Amino acid sequence: MQVTRPRFDPTINYGHILTAVTLALGLGTLIWNQAAFQAATALELDAVSKRAAVYIPRVDSLMQSQQVQDERIGNLSAAVGDIRKTNSEILSQMGGMREDLAGIKARLPTTVR
Repeated sequence: MQVTRPRFDPTINYGHILTAVTLALGLGTLIWNQAAFQAATALELDAVSKRAAVYIPRVDSLMQSQQVQDERIGNLSAAVGDIRKTNSEILSQMGGMREDLAGIKARLPTTVR
């Protein structure tokens, strides 16, 4: 038994045309959506760049202000440290004065009234 080989049929029917049109429409839609996405992304990037141009000077000025505030806080903390040191020195001197006054008081003769 001999097997017959299939023969190529060169005729084009409506199914072939419908497949080709569907494929072309699908690819066209895909390309159009990608182009629209790129355009929207470009617009968003432009808007972000414009906002960044507005906010960068503000952020820079805030950073400079923060550096000034940090310097002021550092100066204040150093001043507070100096005040604490001075207070502790004064308190120790006052303690010595109390001891001296107590010694003087003990040496004084007590008078009875």
